[in-house]
Amino acid sequence: MSPAPRALIFDCDGVLGETERYGHLPAFNAVFTEFGLPVHWTEDSYGYWTAIGGGKERLARLLTQELVEQAGLPTDPDEQQRLIAQWHRRKTEIYIDLVAGGSVLEQAVGPERAARFGVFAGDVVPEKKPAPDIYRLTFEKLGVPERDVVTVEDSATGVKAAVAAGACCVVVTVSSYTADEDFSGAALVVPKPGGRAQPAGGAGVPRGDPAERAAEPCRSRRLLAGDLRG
Repeated sequence: MSPAPRALIFDCDGVLGETERYGHLPAFNAVFTEFGLPVHWTEDSYGYWTAIGGGKERLARLLTQELVEQAGLPTDPDEQQRLIAQWHRRKTEIYIDLVAGGSVLEQAVGPERAARFGVFAGDVVPEKKPAPDIYRLTFEKLGVPERDVVTVEDSATGVKAAVAAGACCVVVTVSSYTADEDFSGAALVVPKPGGRAQPAGGAGVPRGDPAERAAEPCRSRRLLAGDLRG
């Protein structure tokens, strides 16, 4: 019998809740209105922006020369960075109000259990997903071998980051903005909340991945495979 995983790592947005559609999107649009920006993201168009990791990064991508001219925004790069930071701070305030003033983690698992979690945000590492930085930091802080960890993601970007960091067992719970993405590298894909987990269609760990080359087998991956057979 395969041993149980020693640790679970959860992505937040799209895993613990549908926060992109019902939290971040309305918060961004509220900021655009509040600051007089001629921008409004629809539920459909927002799918493009979710592929960009990080709220400040999305705002920076939005700041095109056309928008700068249309909205009369400063052209100085330092002033633009200041604006982006200001917009993002306000967006975060609105987002917190939208999720009833508490963290998504607390609402998902309760305050008592949430206190036992470690939380690592993208801003604490040099590069955000799909770079592996955040997962490498998390594995380091956990002090648990990658083969003993189950990582739960909802996007191809997240899967790429986890696999690049050496994760050998990535589970995908598909969110409303990621249903059509390529989850190559995942061990299992759950198509919707409450749906039955399925092997990731021959995706597996890519050839040459550190997890495949590891001297010891991926124990967490074997555990999930055994659960499927059962």
